[in-house]
Amino acid sequence: MTSLDVLLMTAITVGVNDETKDGTPVLFTANIGSDPHSFSPLYGLADTPYLAPNGLPFGDVQCIIVLNGGAAFTLKPSTLNKGAFNSVGATNTVLYP
Repeated sequence: MTSLDVLLMTAITVGVNDETKDGTPVLFTANIGSDPHSFSPLYGLADTPYLAPNGLPFGDVQCIIVLNGGAAFTLKPSTLNKGAFNSVGATNTVLYP
């Protein structure tokens, strides 16, 4: 797997700057979407997140999230919700590859 492969499986938060709260999701695997049955991307961090069964790289098994401030962790379907994904309530837009 190359760096480009990894980049193509990653979603990025728009508008991250010095004023962005620590704890805002800034980078996460692209299998986090807004529909639990098919892949439909999140349009913003305020959307309810689900693991898409056909989303790369992990489908509906798990996801990886990197927060502003550098913390990184995994979530499984049973623990992925708005509070766990975006505990600071950020409303930034999200870009997918």
